[in-house]
Amino acid sequence: MIFNEGYSWPNTDSFKQASAHEAGHALSLVVNSQATNAAFSAASFDSATNKWVFNGTKAKAQNGGNPVPLETKTGGARGTHFDPGVSALMQPFNGTTYTGPTALDLATLADHSYCVAGVNDTPSCP
Repeated sequence: MIFNEGYSWPNTDSFKQASAHEAGHALSLVVNSQATNAAFSAASFDSATNKWVFNGTKAKAQNGGNPVPLETKTGGARGTHFDPGVSALMQPFNGTTYTGPTALDLATLADHSYCVAGVNDTPSCP
């Protein structure tokens, strides 16, 4: 990641939150609805809600058994964040308080085959 040294961060929490959020993108935490990679297979369009959703089994379990709604807007950013109503690091960045990754963020990492302690730590994870 490259940060603009000329940008004046309002506070340390804003910098930490933005850094963690962008690292989440680098790890493919939320997929673009137009992507054609393996992670995209867990996303689909829900015609009942008219939204793109993430269907990872661990993320769904953290979301009360429901698919996790993805941000839906026009342009290239569609599906690259959780819906603003979802409480997670990977919701659209609000620039205020550092929350760190939530249980939903960690479950999403596990759905993307990352080994996450307490989520999917199995013998196959080092």
